[in-house]
Formats: sequence, structure tokens, C-alpha cells
Amino acid sequence: MAAFVRSKNPNAREKRKSLTAPKQKVTPFPPKADVSVLPPTLVMTNKQAVRYYFELTVSPGFDLEIPTGQKQKECQDEGIVIRRYAGDQGQVFLGVFDGHGVNGLLASKFTGETLPALLAQNDFLRTNWQEAYVQVCREVGRLMLSGACGFDCQFSGTTAVFGVLTGRNSVLLGNVGDSRAVVGRADANGQMTGVDLTEDDKPTDAPERARIESSGGRVAQMEYDPGDFDGPFRVFLREANIPGLAMSRSLGDGLAESVGVITDPTCSEYYIRPEDKFLLFASDGLWEVFTSDEACKWAEAYFKDREKMAKMPCTQALAEEAQRRWTRMDEDCVVDDTTVLIVRIRS
Repeated sequence: MAAFVRSKNPNAREKRKSLTAPKQKVTPFPPKADVSVLPPTLVMTNKQAVRYYFELTVSPGFDLEIPTGQKQKECQDEGIVIRRYAGDQGQVFLGVFDGHGVNGLLASKFTGETLPALLAQNDFLRTNWQEAYVQVCREVGRLMLSGACGFDCQFSGTTAVFGVLTGRNSVLLGNVGDSRAVVGRADANGQMTGVDLTEDDKPTDAPERARIESSGGRVAQMEYDPGDFDGPFRVFLREANIPGLAMSRSLGDGLAESVGVITDPTCSEYYIRPEDKFLLFASDGLWEVFTSDEACKWAEAYFKDREKMAKMPCTQALAEEAQRRWTRMDEDCVVDDTTVLIVRIRS
């Protein structure tokens, strides 16, 4: 990565220091991660019993320039697993939400609570689930921008990668933003491969860019000094360097919505195969430093190490490894919050 302090909010502190500047004592890892390992869920699919094992870690990010012991940045990620979802013993709701902006934590928590609750009540969930997903995301967005959520969302919002694990051995996926879901699949020789189940919503994608520009928006990199562009491509107003959102779809973000950023999720159904070993949902704290394939290979190797597994769940270890990689990228780096949710599949 170039010398860029990653932030979805272009108004966040951006520094470039001399490599010879004295280093402060830093916090090597987040103060405390929220780690959950749930009992397995047994589901009968096509007369075959399948067990799903759930691990979830929400690991706060940290600023390398803040000395050890001082208050760190607020964690804005949220992860959720809801078993026996919508009154169905065989269904599980899975979700990862990555907030951004001043009220990013409120945005991710509100979405993590409201989205699955509304979806469970939606009449289309059992007959036209794609329509249910779109309706619910639009309603969550409406609640956020109307102020009904209780906080301001003009410059704050959240991603949402979520799914319902069904009793028919499939997962119904929805994605808004740049969090991601992948599947870890073993080939005939037992070699692990990571396969994307969702696509990141980037403003540089041709249809996304066309919608934004036709709505009065502009897609460009951040200009820190005249002619000095750096970092990911972002969504701006045509005549001003705001809001600077680094994705083309989100929940919240009222100003970005005014120039073509939308709440509609991209939906797909994935049927789990016999060679699939696990599902992995994560915020971009992971995906900025791991490819999908690399993350799945890393996780599979960790699962095979019983000594490591006895000490720490794979999701926590993977989140910590991602944050180690962040610290090696740039001395000025603000390490991102990292949420990892893994569903292991055992027939």
C-alpha cells in the first residue's frame, strides 16, 4: 500500500511523517476482542445430518501513534449470529456490519439489531427472499436518514454482508458495501481454495460509477495536496471533496445517497457443496491485507493445528494476524477494526 492512512472518512487525521521520526511505544494488539464460540447447530438437509460450528470475533482497531495505556479509537464493527432464526429451527442468520464516520458504531449496531428483526417479519422472506432483502435494506436506510434511529447519518453509515443459512443446505446472501463473504473449498487433492460469494461494491465498477455520476457525484482519489492523489477511489460531490465514501452502496450516508450511493443489496443463493469446509464473513479490516484465497488457506491450516486451536479460536487468530499485517504496512497506519465470522461445515 502507498503511504496512505486508511479511513473511510476523508476528514479523519491524515499524517505523513519522516521515516526517521522517533517512534512512540505502541499497543501491539487491540485492548480486547469480543470472541464467541457457539455450540454446533444440527440441521437435516436432504436426509443428511449437517453440523455447523460458529466462531465470531470482533477485534477493535488501534492507532499506532497512541501510546500504550491511552484510550484508543472506538470500534465500529458489529458481528451477529442468530440461531433458530425467524422461528425456524434449521435457519441461522449471519451478519457482519462495518460502521464508518462519526456515528459509525451507532450505525453498525442499529443495523445489526434492526435488519435481522425486520427481515424475520417480512412476508416475502419465504416466498421471494430477494425482494425481502431489498425491502428491508431500504427500510433500514430510511430509518437511518429520517432520524428515527436517534442519531445523525449524513456523514455516517455502515456496510452489511449478511445471510440466512437455510435448512436446505444453502445460504441466502445479501451484500451492501465492501465487507465480504467467501467459502473455503477443498479440491480433490485436499487443497484449499477461497471462492468469493459476494462482490465488493466499489465506485470504480462501471455500472456503479455511471449511476453516481448521473446523480451528480464524482469518483476520484483523495487529493491531499495539489496534484497529490492517493488511496482508494471515493464518492464526492461534483464541486466539493465530501463525503469521500470509499464504496458505492451503504446503509446511512445521507450526503452520499444524494449523489447515487444506494442501499440496495446484491443478492445471491449459494448451495453448499460436499467439498466446502467453511463459510467466512469478514469486514474489510481482513480483506485489505488478505486475499480471499489466502484467508481461507490460512484458516484451514490453523484448523488443522490442534495445539493452536486449543489456545485461541481461529477467528480471533485470523483477526490478530490481519492487524499484525496492518502494523507492517505503514508507520502512520490506523489499524482497522476487524470482524471475522466463520461457519465450519461438518457432514
